[in-house]
Amino acid sequence: MTELASPGARSAPPARSRRRFDDDRLEIVELLRRAAVYAETAAVLDRRAGRCTSPALAGVLRERAAAHRRRADGVRADLAAHGVTLTFRRPPRDPS
Repeated sequence: MTELASPGARSAPPARSRRRFDDDRLEIVELLRRAAVYAETAAVLDRRAGRCTSPALAGVLRERAAAHRRRADGVRADLAAHGVTLTFRRPPRDPS
């Protein structure tokens, strides 16, 4: 005789699809971490450029910040391909 599962019972997903799900999830987490690191680094470089007394060094720091923002945008595009959307808010500028 065959047993019927209760309507609320769910069977465990096959091991292969579970592994793929875990791999995809880990990839998304890694992409989120990279996007956050690039965005935070860009913000730090911008702050340092704002405090810098040397115009040449401030320019280099701003260029590096822009490069980190571009990298963050690229990672954001990778995340969008996975169906994840992000918006990074820029922190308010220090009045100093």
